[in-house]
Amino acid sequence: MIEKGRAEVRKLDELGRICLPVDMRMELLIESGTLMAIDVDEDRLVFRKAVHRCYICGSEGETKTFMNREICVKCINDAKNEDMLKVSCG
Repeated sequence: MIEKGRAEVRKLDELGRICLPVDMRMELLIESGTLMAIDVDEDRLVFRKAVHRCYICGSEGETKTFMNREICVKCINDAKNEDMLKVSCG
């Protein structure tokens, strides 16, 4: 288990890249090709695994791509039900 607050020092290469320590990658199940999100928090860079978020509600989890946007199953079903109401009431 990686202890919280543990720091490793790595040198940035000429292209702005750093190498994440293998033990941290293994512990966090980060494999080659894993998409990573990089956030700025005051004076810190925060790296985390990228997750699919719904464009409409912001929830994480299973999404489908619709018009180049990630939409969750719940919002898709809600939209279908909304259309059904319009058809049956219209």
